Amino acid sequence: RATARGIIVVEAAGNGSQDLDDSAYRGRFDLRNRDSGALLVGASEPSNNYGVACFSNTSKRVDVHTWGGDVHTIGFGDSQPHPYNIPEVTRFYTKDFGGTSSASAIVTGAVASLQGTRRGAGRLPYTPVQLRDLLVNTGTPQQGVASVEAARHIGTQPDLKKAVQEAIKPVSAPSSSAVSRILEGDYVIQNQATGKVMDVDVSWFGGPDDGRKLIQWDFHGG
Repeated sequence: RATARGIIVVEAAGNGSQDLDDSAYRGRFDLRNRDSGALLVGASEPSNNYGVACFSNTSKRVDVHTWGGDVHTIGFGDSQPHPYNIPEVTRFYTKDFGGTSSASAIVTGAVASLQGTRRGAGRLPYTPVQLRDLLVNTGTPQQGVASVEAARHIGTQPDLKKAVQEAIKPVSAPSSSAVSRILEGDYVIQNQATGKVMDVDVSWFGGPDDGRKLIQWDFHGG
């Protein structure tokens, strides 16, 4: 429901060392069965050439990853005294935030930066799937021991600089030959009188099934 309204959802893959592609999960993470449109985030180990962290859940569905340890942020107050927690003002920082929780927070920062960059450039913000594809396609391939990484997929590590460059890249005008055919992209069928748009009723677990109903719905920019 959130991504259908154009809201970017960044979701932690979890810290259970589980393979979410295992049959025990009954295909819930198989994009051929359903796709929530969320960004699923795994964790890598900053001290191990950014290879997959031992605790991170893994899956072909995991889109991106980043640091799952040694992350400095607010909270706990267990960081070194200087420069974070000086006697005059206790700021309660920590240098040990970790897990797919820290990875998700970092990716969320990248998402906010990208959407802000798009708006600042006078461009439309990305839809959830567009932004997910951008981070995946401009990211750094998974590092570490090849055999381990092949068996435990956590996606690419976002490269914000490359993603920003792509986000604000000038769009060239279509050629005369391109105008004559249907261009690729996202389209909205909208009633001019009511502002409502045509949508497909993709009920829970039933998205890819044939015979879904057409419905009208308020337009939220998704």
